[in-house]
Order: sequence, then C-alpha cells, then structure tokens
Amino acid sequence: MTTLATELAGPAVSTVEERPGLLHERDYVSVLIGQGISALGSAMTMVALPLMVLLLTGSGLLMGVVGILETIPDLAIGLPAGAYADRWDRRRVMIVADTGRALLTALIPLAVVLGLPVIPVVLIVVCPINVLRVLFSAAQNASTPALAGRDRLTAAAGYFEAIYALGYVIGPALAGLLIVLIGPGPTIAFDALSFGASAYSVWLVRRPLLPPAGEAQHNIGAEMKEGLDYVWSHRSLRLTIAFYVCLALAMAPFVPAFTYFLVRGRGMDSGGLGIMVSVFSIGMLLGAVAATKLKAGRLGLRMVAGTLVLGAGLGIARLVPSAVALGFLGLVVGSAYTLVEVAYVTLRLAASPDALLARVATVARTLSVGAQPLGMLAGGLLIDRVGGGATLAAMGVAAFGIAVAFGLSAGIRGARADGWAQ
Repeated sequence: MTTLATELAGPAVSTVEERPGLLHERDYVSVLIGQGISALGSAMTMVALPLMVLLLTGSGLLMGVVGILETIPDLAIGLPAGAYADRWDRRRVMIVADTGRALLTALIPLAVVLGLPVIPVVLIVVCPINVLRVLFSAAQNASTPALAGRDRLTAAAGYFEAIYALGYVIGPALAGLLIVLIGPGPTIAFDALSFGASAYSVWLVRRPLLPPAGEAQHNIGAEMKEGLDYVWSHRSLRLTIAFYVCLALAMAPFVPAFTYFLVRGRGMDSGGLGIMVSVFSIGMLLGAVAATKLKAGRLGLRMVAGTLVLGAGLGIARLVPSAVALGFLGLVVGSAYTLVEVAYVTLRLAASPDALLARVATVARTLSVGAQPLGMLAGGLLIDRVGGGATLAAMGVAAFGIAVAFGLSAGIRGARADGWAQ
C-alpha cells in the first residue's frame, strides 16, 4: 500500500525537524493572523447584525430571511467555486474576495451613518458578501498544503481552528460592549476593517499559491464532475465526508436548542447565556490547541472517539445539576467537537491531490451545508414539542449512533493522513 505522501505529494519531503517550526513559516503565520482578525470581526457581526435587524423591524421572520440569504451561496455556487479555485491563482482569489467583502460590509454602517434605509442595504449585500466568502474559503482551503506542507496538515488545521475559536471567544463580548456604546450598525464597521486586514495578510504572502502547472482545463461542468468523481472513487475520503455530513445534520439545531435549554429550562438571563457560549468557545480553543500537539496517527479513530464524547456530553446535559458543572461539560463538549473538526479537515486535505484541493473541499461543504436545513427543521420541531434539554439529548443519541455506525467501518478506523487505502 502506498502512502498518501507518495501518491499525492510527489518527491519525499524533508522531515519537520529539518525545517523551521510551522509558527516560524512567515507566509502561513501571515494568513493565520489575518484569519484571526477576520474571525473576530465575523463574531462581532454574528451578534450585531441580527440584533440590528430585530431592533429596526421587530421581525423574527426577517432575521430568518437574512440567515437564509447567508447560506444560499454555499448551495448555489459551492461546486463551481471549487472548480474556479483549482483553476485560478488562489492568492489573488483570496485578496479580491476579502477586498470585496470589506467594501460590501462597509455599506451597512455607512447607510446607518448617512440615515439611508438600512434593511434594503442589508438584503442587497448579504448574499454577495457570502458569495465572496465561498470563493475565499475554497481558495484558502486549497492553499493550506502549500502554506504549511502536507506533513504538517494536522498542526495547520489545529492552529486555524484555534484562531477561529479565539475570535469567537472575544468577539461576542466585544460586540456587546460596542453595541452599547455606538450601536449595532457602526459595530459592523469593525468587520469591514477585519476583511481588509485579512486581504492585506494574504497580499504579504510571497510563495506562489497556484494550481499545478500543466493541468488541462475543461469546461466548468466537467471540472466539477472531476471533483465529485474523485470523492466517490476514494473510499476512505467518501466515508469520512459522509461521517461529517451525518454529524452536521445531527448538530445543526445545537444553537437554538442550547439557547432554549439555558433560557427556558434553566432560567438564565442573557448574561448567563453569554458566559456559557464563551465557555463553550473556550473549550473549542482548548481542543484546537490540543490537536496541534497530537501526532497525526489514526485520525479516523480520533473522529469516532471525539464524536462519542460529544454525543455523551449532549446526552447528559439536562441531568447536570449546577451551572458550574454545566460549564465544565461545555468545555469538554467544545473540545471534543474541535478535535473532530481538526481530524476531519486534516484527512480531507491529505486525501486531496493538489489539482483537486478546492473541488474536494467544496463538494464536502456543499453536502454538509445542504444537510443542515433538514437538521434545523427537525430540531425546531423537537424543541417545540419536548424542549431544549430533550432536544440536546436526542442530538447526543444521534451523534453517539453515528460514531458507532461509522466506527464499524475499516475505512474509517484506518483513515490517517499518511496512508489511506483507496
């Protein structure tokens, strides 16, 4: 059995000890810092935008419409975005996408300052902003092996997840403070600035982030089909993506169920809810940091084990008596979730040849995002019928079952970044 490094990376790569550590790789660190700033801005908008819509309209339906407009691009252009990111200069795609997101996002606070109708501006820009997000994500995913090296994908994915989690620990609290001081509209201006910082961080990258030279370019439909065919033909990759899609389906209603459970079930106010969200995010940060320290090893087993812990934690949440114990459980669940996420991203990148990196990533994302509305609908019905705590328990049972079912597969148990069977 040949290893993935042999199959996909060509000539042998020197060992990690013969090169600077990953955090001494200038280009990788530049993008990492830019993504941390961007995550901070996005976390602030996650709080400020729905609050602004609610304050201006009082409409929960309109908040839902904005949420739908944010996810439509993943389903509508995910596959072609991957094909284009495997054809174009990925560095240029990221710079243009984040520059565009900065300009479009800035239109929202500008409308507030100028006294223009804000909601029409939001409805006009939110979909294009997320079209650019899909393009950026496709190019950034495809660039990770070139920035970090294929032998350091686990650490690279772990650091990215850690910086994202850190942004979502700090961002909501910072947004809450700024909303009180300057209002939700002007707070969104910081997100626009964060996209500009991210574009600049990619501009600082000096190594080429080009697709492999000499690849034949067909029509976009044929190139999309290449990505789909590759995922389907690679047994371990196919199983890994299926595992993650099933988990995304089960976890889709986590935020509303968790919120309902704490507010209605435990009587927490918005302050207590915010603390619990931050504790969960801290758990994600700890899990991401731990993932950077672990050897790649059998990442498929790590996905299974992490999902078992995740399922067990959700299953017992409503039985935990005190807020302190619930906070500790949140740390464990957040850590387990991120360990699963890092293992999944590492396996997906390792199994993808350079010419198909973006297409494999967007195939996987389109499938997982496409599953989430079904999970949200089922979760919403459960919340209305049995409450948030019971819904979390049902999600835990589903996650536990997914781990057991996929754990029976040799393709998952044997999945590792340095040697998968096809």
